[in-house]
Amino acid sequence: MSVAYYWSNAENAEYMTMKGPTDECIDFALRVINRLKNKLNFYVIDLARTAGGEWILVEVNDAQMSGLSMTKPEMLYSKLAEIAGAKNG
Repeated sequence: MSVAYYWSNAENAEYMTMKGPTDECIDFALRVINRLKNKLNFYVIDLARTAGGEWILVEVNDAQMSGLSMTKPEMLYSKLAEIAGAKNG
């Protein structure tokens, strides 16, 4: 529903958030989501890129325990409303 840079105090964090995720990151995230989607229904995944350039899953959290980090609230909540409306309507 939303993607953002995790550490706001990291070098180039604002630029990386504006730039958005790479196609490789999105592809990896979708593979993780496909493995979790039938087991969990409310979660957050934290991904990272290693120094070697490989994408890894850092952790899976219950979504209620997640913060916004650098996620733009209007992006996250509008997408959440869109998805919830599709399921309810």
